[in-house]
Amino acid sequence: MEEIKRTHGEGYAEVRQFAEALLQMDTDVAAKKIRRMRDAYDKERRDRCYEQKTGKTPELGPVEHRMMSLRHNYFSFVSLEDACRSMELSLVSSFKGSHALFILDQMNVLMLDAARLADLVYLGVPINGLSRVSSRLSIGEKQPTW
Repeated sequence: MEEIKRTHGEGYAEVRQFAEALLQMDTDVAAKKIRRMRDAYDKERRDRCYEQKTGKTPELGPVEHRMMSLRHNYFSFVSLEDACRSMELSLVSSFKGSHALFILDQMNVLMLDAARLADLVYLGVPINGLSRVSSRLSIGEKQPTW
């Protein structure tokens, strides 16, 4: 368990440094880099590389790959207890019909300013009222909003 904590912590620190470097770049240059990473990572997922056992795309370096993986998790993870509690609450809620629920911790794992991080990696998604390091996401009728 300690090995997992250490390696994940080191990986998050590397991604944080990488994100901070991207945040220092010209906005258009950073956006171009994010689009390249996003397109390569999304193609990898569509091609089901893990199921096919073809491995990760060579188009992404390890830090870029980890950043895009975290992007798909909204830079947030929850404990097993919180995940179970959220599943229980979703089953007993008064919602009618089917709803997509995103269960997020209130802190992002990179401990970066959440609005700047969201603006960097979720290109074109409106950002509304994120506080310092939060991971709050709301799903509206048309598109997700941070």
